[in-house]
Amino acid sequence: MPYMGFLDFLGSSGSQQGNELARIARNVDGNNNSGKVKQAFYGIQRFLQEYPQHLPYVAALPANEWYELSDPQLAADWRQFLQDHEQESNAGYGYSLSTLRRYLTPAYGGTLTGGGGGVNELKRAWPLVGQFLTS
Repeated sequence: MPYMGFLDFLGSSGSQQGNELARIARNVDGNNNSGKVKQAFYGIQRFLQEYPQHLPYVAALPANEWYELSDPQLAADWRQFLQDHEQESNAGYGYSLSTLRRYLTPAYGGTLTGGGGGVNELKRAWPLVGQFLTS
């Protein structure tokens, strides 16, 4: 799934969250977090390929709210997906699930301890990836 199409979708989504995620992804303000958006996008879209039963739920999430992995089954499946597919990467698309895991705290299936990371980008991306995949 092409990432640039997702960025175009964000800009046309009409949601504040979409605009904010596009700003981060395009590094408009020099935030240097664009890779976190890219990894979140590919991780979520790959997860939804492996667990398509979650797509309707994710696509129906409010576009202007961060998703906190509040559905217990989705959260369990997400963590299992990251563990099972940790070595998956695609140089052509520029993603690596092991990189994504290093950006995320254990509560989100990752290995990061301490501050920083990419949890905020992941939370922003969930509903927007779902809506992009169903648009």
